Amino acid sequence: MVVDDHDLSRQHTVQALRQIACRVKQAAHGRAALKMARYFQPELIFLDLHLPDMDGHVLLQQVLEVWPESEEKPAFVFLTGDSSAASRTDLKALNPCAILTKPVSRNDIT
Repeated sequence: MVVDDHDLSRQHTVQALRQIACRVKQAAHGRAALKMARYFQPELIFLDLHLPDMDGHVLLQQVLEVWPESEEKPAFVFLTGDSSAASRTDLKALNPCAILTKPVSRNDIT
């Protein structure tokens, strides 16, 4: 699942993922992503940090809170426009699979 409010950036990520994954869901807002995550239970979530209705950290926390205990938690990748090392230090503490700078390409994912 790709969660990003910037349409072009989201489409780049979705297109890159569709080259290597069979099903990719997408959402432009945190509330829609939370509903989608509950229903589809994605294995991997690409998550923009700055969404209009909630912070990416908050969305991740809410997804994990409602996740069924009997199911394995999804892996996640943070998407950011900030490529500075300082901003990535805080994100690494949340143990993401990766932190990618937007726009994302297939080479970034593989």
